[in-house]
Amino acid sequence: VDLVDSNKWLSSALLDAKFISPLREASLGTKSRGFGRFLSGLAFLISSVLRGFGQVVFQDNPWTGAFVCVAGGLPHWPTAIMGILGCTITTVFPLLVQPPETRALVASGLYGFNGVLLGWGYSTFDNNIQQADTFASGIIALLRALPALLFLGILTGILHVVISRSFTKATRIPPLTWP
Repeated sequence: VDLVDSNKWLSSALLDAKFISPLREASLGTKSRGFGRFLSGLAFLISSVLRGFGQVVFQDNPWTGAFVCVAGGLPHWPTAIMGILGCTITTVFPLLVQPPETRALVASGLYGFNGVLLGWGYSTFDNNIQQADTFASGIIALLRALPALLFLGILTGILHVVISRSFTKATRIPPLTWP
């Protein structure tokens, strides 16, 4: 049985130029530029965010993450949006501040996992989001919650960095989803 690499499926579904044009970085060994680089970065971000959702049920798979995201949003769509925003914030933050070695952990969704739970938890206990019965009131509630979610997502990333540096040095065990 051949194993299916879900990154290739996601990249080809998003029309990543690496899979469309054979004369890309895979065959030439050069770095991608321009729009192809943007598409590669977008495919990486989407895959990482979906894998963060998948990590909620302990699966490193973007397709599982897509199902978890949809299932989380079925009862109340603002909750799904908060989960997506939280996961995106906690996925992008480590890419900006941490060394390149953490890219593999980000790609597997281990940073986004905390953001999904943060977004879902925040939206569960925020009365404005829970009482949003129209699209306009839902958008207004989400915009009001965004600064707090941004702050808490960055705080989660900082806590993860602090815990990983101190705990991992002492025990050589990664903290993964502790914060």
